[in-house]
Amino acid sequence: AVRIDGEAVRIDGEAVRIDGEAVRMDSNAVCAIVVSYNGHASLLATLEAVVGQVGHVVIVDNGSDQATQALLDRIESQWPGQATVIRNPTNRGIAAALNQGVARAREAGLSWALTLDQDSIAQPTMVARALAAYASDPDPASIGVIAAHIVDAHSGHPYGLMRRPYIHWNDQDAVVKETDFAQTSGSLIPLAVLDRVGPFREELFIDHVDTDFVVRLRRAGYRLLVPTDALILHRLGKKSAARLGPWATTTANYPPLLPGPEHGAGLSPAAALGDPAPHHPLAQDPGQGRAL
Repeated sequence: AVRIDGEAVRIDGEAVRIDGEAVRMDSNAVCAIVVSYNGHASLLATLEAVVGQVGHVVIVDNGSDQATQALLDRIESQWPGQATVIRNPTNRGIAAALNQGVARAREAGLSWALTLDQDSIAQPTMVARALAAYASDPDPASIGVIAAHIVDAHSGHPYGLMRRPYIHWNDQDAVVKETDFAQTSGSLIPLAVLDRVGPFREELFIDHVDTDFVVRLRRAGYRLLVPTDALILHRLGKKSAARLGPWATTTANYPPLLPGPEHGAGLSPAAALGDPAPHHPLAQDPGQGRAL
């Protein structure tokens, strides 16, 4: 059993069938996939936070600098059998890297992919809580993603969900909520779902990879859930304060890692997806929280 705050959650040994394929619901069936690019400053903390929560960790590195390569060497020697490193000679983009990690998870006979950025810190019991939410759902086979409840590491505030404007950090309810969108980082996905909807779309490189995946999930009839107690700390760029006359604002600055437009960066979601804007998951009826 998985234990959360001392209470056993009986999910080990059970399975849900998706299109005839059994999906194991224990944490040892989860493969965490971490995409790395010059991430020596944060990658180790990301690994240490998740390695004890899953069956295996695959780090896919996209041609990082020497400092990151040295860290990857250390990881391979310190966690043999628990962590695998795939090294790409150049930056292939997040979608291609995730697909490489998913392929390795399949080879290992695992049932789940937990996709993570290199600066996403899974809080203790995050994976167990996500699996418990899946196991307790009346229709788990209809779930495409169990998304972690992401907390901004800068401010300590959680990101809002697409169906609920805001959930406060001190909100103690552990209700599992449905959402209309999920970021790539912190998404726990049954491999059987990926088999049905297809891999991450590599021509998008990095921008809108999650948007495209969510669109395909929703069109296939899958639901997206967020257990509000399954937490991940995540950084959205370096925050800095600015003023424009009497108005104060905060900006987020990102490192220059995005590719050019030929890879999908800079396109609108609709253009990147080749999809009319009304079908985009962010084009919602505010009253219902569902795509129009």
